[in-house]
Amino acid sequence: LHTDQPIDPVEAKARAIEGVVKLNILIGTNGAVRDLKVISGDPILAQAAADAVSRWTYQPVTLAGRPIEVVTEVDVNFHLH
Repeated sequence: LHTDQPIDPVEAKARAIEGVVKLNILIGTNGAVRDLKVISGDPILAQAAADAVSRWTYQPVTLAGRPIEVVTEVDVNFHLH
């Protein structure tokens, strides 16, 4: 329902670092990201990815008409412009 784009870290721009950060996230019954863990990616980019994804909101997943928590993976891409 809502996503924020990550802010490119100044150090990443200065060092021309780009790539993918993989996150494991827990989506709560209200659709909010309740927990996240960095699985892979450059540490300089990882915090920016985690900060952005922690503000994302999803349509709650339901099972038999009731909202449930769901664990999924998210890829956040960083590209130099």
